[in-house]
Amino acid sequence: MDHMHLNDAGLVDSMTVAWRPLPAVVAVQQKLAPKLGGKAMMLVSANQAELIAPK
Repeated sequence: MDHMHLNDAGLVDSMTVAWRPLPAVVAVQQKLAPKLGGKAMMLVSANQAELIAPK
């Protein structure tokens, strides 16, 4: 289910997209985030997450 909210000017000001599988979501987010001023996510395994997580 996708949801887009338009502001008073008729421009998209928020968007919610339900995608699966997770690697596809991350791939799209990595492309969109820099264009929208955000930070790209990185998909890591549970073992990798334990190594890079702050303690």
